[in-house]
Amino acid sequence: MDMVEFIENKGQWNNNITFKAVIPGGNLYLEDNALTYLFYNESDIGRLHELHHSEIQNPTIKDSTINLHAFKINFLNAHTEKIKPFDPSSDYANYYLGNDTTKWASNVKKYGKTAYKNLYDSIDLKFYIHEGYLKYDFIITPGGRPSEIQLDYEGVDDLVLEKGALKVTTSVNEIIEQKPYAYQLINGIQKEVKCDFVLTGSTVSFNFPNGYNKNKKLIIDPTL
Repeated sequence: MDMVEFIENKGQWNNNITFKAVIPGGNLYLEDNALTYLFYNESDIGRLHELHHSEIQNPTIKDSTINLHAFKINFLNAHTEKIKPFDPSSDYANYYLGNDTTKWASNVKKYGKTAYKNLYDSIDLKFYIHEGYLKYDFIITPGGRPSEIQLDYEGVDDLVLEKGALKVTTSVNEIIEQKPYAYQLINGIQKEVKCDFVLTGSTVSFNFPNGYNKNKKLIIDPTL
């Protein structure tokens, strides 16, 4: 996976978008109280590439359709705190697409990490890349209640739990969120806390069957 960067919105996209990240197979848009994933059918991209390079030799290849699927993850009952960026990149992007100059933007900054600060009371949500995977952490400080985290999936074809992992099916792909790993630092030692996804209809939450130390910071760490 190439390095994923979070690109700020300076008017080149819709106002509801704060940051955009190009991820394998599509884009991730960070909004104040939701995430939007937009994926494309990668076989369509391959066919379009073939069309571009072989149209003269094989004029029967004419289908240039690219199938897309977007879905949203809504943070139910969350605060709408602005997203804070971290780890700025040394370079920037310019957007001068189309004839509408109000959608042009220059010196657009890029970042390696972003965080929803206080998305729920005493709970932050951080996005970053680790060992080639897009990851997100819920960071619950003492006083925060992880039961308040409610992630509602809107616009997917299917949403199921399989062996503890969350499988999201769209019209163009499947996305697997691995079984969440949760931990706390106790006396400087990382201690695993048993954590499971809970799926109720289209809403995902977290369960801690053995409890956890409510006086220490708790990190929930799934992998996409």
